[in-house]
Amino acid sequence: MDDGSFNNIWNWAYGQVAAINQQLNNPNITDEATRAEMKTLRAFYHYIAMDNFGKVPIITEKVASGDNGGAASPAQSPRADVYNFVETELLAALPLLSKDVGGTHYGRMTQWVARTILAKMYLNAEVYTGTAQWSKAFVQCDSIIKGGKFSVAADFFSNFTTTNQGSPEIILATPMDKTKRTGFNIQYATLHYNHQRTYDLGNSPWNGYSAATEFYNSFDDADVRKKMWIVGQQYDISGVAMKDETLDMIIDPNIPQFQMEAGPFGRLKGARTQKYEIQLHNHTADNSQDNDFVIFRLADVILMRGEASFRLGNQPDAVTDFDYIRDLRGVPPLGAGMTADDMLAERGRELAFEFHRRQDQIRFGTWTKSWTFKPATDGHDILWPIPQSQIALNPNLVQNPGY
Repeated sequence: MDDGSFNNIWNWAYGQVAAINQQLNNPNITDEATRAEMKTLRAFYHYIAMDNFGKVPIITEKVASGDNGGAASPAQSPRADVYNFVETELLAALPLLSKDVGGTHYGRMTQWVARTILAKMYLNAEVYTGTAQWSKAFVQCDSIIKGGKFSVAADFFSNFTTTNQGSPEIILATPMDKTKRTGFNIQYATLHYNHQRTYDLGNSPWNGYSAATEFYNSFDDADVRKKMWIVGQQYDISGVAMKDETLDMIIDPNIPQFQMEAGPFGRLKGARTQKYEIQLHNHTADNSQDNDFVIFRLADVILMRGEASFRLGNQPDAVTDFDYIRDLRGVPPLGAGMTADDMLAERGRELAFEFHRRQDQIRFGTWTKSWTFKPATDGHDILWPIPQSQIALNPNLVQNPGY
């Protein structure tokens, strides 16, 4: 397949691996802590590649020619071998990584980041290797929570503001800046064209992503997280109600069909997201904002610990962790009757637009099932296709089944 989206993931992961290998090959970089941090980052990118594509190369050496992380034609390793490599690298690095957070350690590979990657790996180990590792997942999550370096932010949305680097909850984020480190423009992919006037933006948004109706409806009205969605009558920045051509600009969360007809009726369907604060009066040429992109945060780790407890048969502790988050969000407890479906739904509401959903659905066994506008699949799409351009570059790569 030649889908650029998949090739972008591959190039992003292995391009970073190549850069890290080059630095690890530098004889002047001898500090053990620095090298451990770089190896942790390299392990993270291998984890991303393994999670998306399954069988992928393990590249630890700088090779003079070729793409694919610096190797001309690297071998394709079984998914379980990549899993074992990442685990070994992270465990070896742990004692050398800093326990400090914030300041110069913000956005870097600390001990807590390494533990979160391990927790994610262990939580999905049955998918990756066929062997569950719930106890190991629990231990890593528990270590992060009891480490006391992070706390769940009192204001849910403070994790996603244009100054979210101050959040006490963020374990790892990608620091972004609208002029110095650009590229965060997620808001443009969801807002209606006319929202340019709501927020005084320099360019028109793209009228793209919106929430599935049943997902929007799964939020209790008392849930503070429901405010992440834009619905109802829309106004310009001076407070004047807007129209889309002849229709009042009322965003309707109900989407009647997958492919809507052209025109204002179709354009106004589907709740849009404002989970990440939309920066007012933003006139940057490429639509970039100052929000840092959140990769890992404490609320996710608490829910992961609760899920690990549930999988281990410890229902009371599982319920405690999930209901702790629900209480903070203003919704009633799930209580002793909490099910796996309840956990998946709660993770969806808490982590929407944070790019964990595919992984969660695969782990919970719902990825291949049908839902509105989406038919059931045979399971081949649990792995993405290896980009055809990468196969052309490397004859050792074999395409995943079904593509």
